[in-house]
Amino acid sequence: APLPDLPRCADVAPDVACSPTLINFPPIPNDIVFDDFGFAYVTDSLQATVFRYAPGGGAPQIWFQSPLFEGGGFMPFGANGIRLDPEREHAYIAVTTSAAAPNVGTIYRLPLVNAPTADDLEVFHTYPNFEAPDQFAFDTHGNLYVALALSNQISVLAPNGTELTRHQ
Repeated sequence: APLPDLPRCADVAPDVACSPTLINFPPIPNDIVFDDFGFAYVTDSLQATVFRYAPGGGAPQIWFQSPLFEGGGFMPFGANGIRLDPEREHAYIAVTTSAAAPNVGTIYRLPLVNAPTADDLEVFHTYPNFEAPDQFAFDTHGNLYVALALSNQISVLAPNGTELTRHQ
């Protein structure tokens, strides 16, 4: 099933599935990753949501949402890339721009559990200068290689989130 077009949470009753965004955008699936049990996690760049599909498919369920995943500015891409760490314990989500500060992009980390909460969301690394973190990949040492779309660079992050280097 395709991603649902969620209404804004401000426009519906509290028990209705909705998007925690300020602007009512349609869904735009961006990236996908599979866990060891066959669940597929799909980022929705315009609805501030990560959906989860059960093994074998079917209708997607909301796995995690946050207003922090809403993009902003001239390129309102929020939740973008998604990867699992080498230990397969955490999901990392690239948020390319921020509704609160469009120049800021962030890599977030969530535990790979059935229902993570807002308290589980951690900032792994922040890019404050219109760099636009997009897609990324882990190497065998746990370093994270992040494609920065607007600065045309690759940022290399250590397993603790500090930037080791940038490649032009």
